[in-house]
Amino acid sequence: MCVLAPKSLVGWLAVMAMFCGTRSAVAADAGTPLFSAFESFCADTGARADDVKRAVLAAGGAPHDPPTRSVETPFSMQTSLWDIKAGGHALVVAAGAAHTAGAAARAMNDCVVSGRDVDAASLKALADWARVAANPDANERLTYYVFEEKNGAHQAISDAKAAEAEGRVWRLSVIRAPGVASVELMHLLAPER
Repeated sequence: MCVLAPKSLVGWLAVMAMFCGTRSAVAADAGTPLFSAFESFCADTGARADDVKRAVLAAGGAPHDPPTRSVETPFSMQTSLWDIKAGGHALVVAAGAAHTAGAAARAMNDCVVSGRDVDAASLKALADWARVAANPDANERLTYYVFEEKNGAHQAISDAKAAEAEGRVWRLSVIRAPGVASVELMHLLAPER
């Protein structure tokens, strides 16, 4: 299966998590601020950058400083970043698309919500949203869920080749470190033919 190894995403997520700040306010469920922001900006938009941007701006988000960021390692990705306030928490939302090169070239949509605080209710809500077991390599700092979406439902991947070929592979990653919490939703797109 061609799902990115957790180590390759940790660096990028850590970079996104460093950009925490806020300029505007929106209402969110005060009981699950990180999950509510993830659901509004990443899940409901399918992690598509243009849709994430529309959702963030509609909720009163403002461009982050700097408003864009390019990453070349482990893959090329251009992201846009916005500041938002959700449930009294300062958050940064980042969205972009990545493309790998070579014989096993892949493309993906990516959305990350980062803040300084993590709440237990949001962690539970994220696990419930994934509807699959966390990867057995998960630990107290990184938890991730890999699943396929079929007919609008999340399920364990039964046929990796078919799921990849049809663009049904998703990965939800949750990073927790002192002073930082990030949630990422990545969608591996079907290979271009």
